[in-house]
Amino acid sequence: MTIYDIQTHWAPGHQGIKGNEEADRLAKEGTTLPVPRGRLATLAGIKRLARERIKALYRRWWQQEATTRYTDLGTCLAELALPRKILHHLLAARSGHGDYERYHQRFGHTEALLTCSCGETKEVDHLVYCQRTLVRRQRWPTLYPDGLLEPIGPMGSLERYFKGLITDPQGFQAFLRVTDFFQKICPRY
Repeated sequence: MTIYDIQTHWAPGHQGIKGNEEADRLAKEGTTLPVPRGRLATLAGIKRLARERIKALYRRWWQQEATTRYTDLGTCLAELALPRKILHHLLAARSGHGDYERYHQRFGHTEALLTCSCGETKEVDHLVYCQRTLVRRQRWPTLYPDGLLEPIGPMGSLERYFKGLITDPQGFQAFLRVTDFFQKICPRY
């Protein structure tokens, strides 16, 4: 094994260092120059611009098209800010129309997987009772559902936590991020 003698020294900023003022002046000047034509944009940059443009178009559309019932609220529903996949799971949990045993049996879905990876049947509230999410319970988010003065912590009643979970969109999203419930624990197929 090679041993190196490494020493660090404090440098009092860049002021007074030969060429630094010139480099600062040129860098500042460079920020005012137009973007050169013919340069390829990065994929990440294009995606970021596309997301920003979509959000701006959506906001503009919402302001123009929303009914007065919504515009009086001043903002769009918090649920609509969720990614589509998470919104799907939230609405399924609220309505009971989703990847649940009772739903699949009702509509005769014979190919559906009716049990979670833990072995229990897929029920609407199973995500808070599943043994594989309970091991992460201390990391579950505290919920702040509308209309309640007191937040709902993860160590209280599971029934109360589930009811709070489906009324707090950001809490629901945070819960899925912590547990990976629908991706790893209880996937659809």
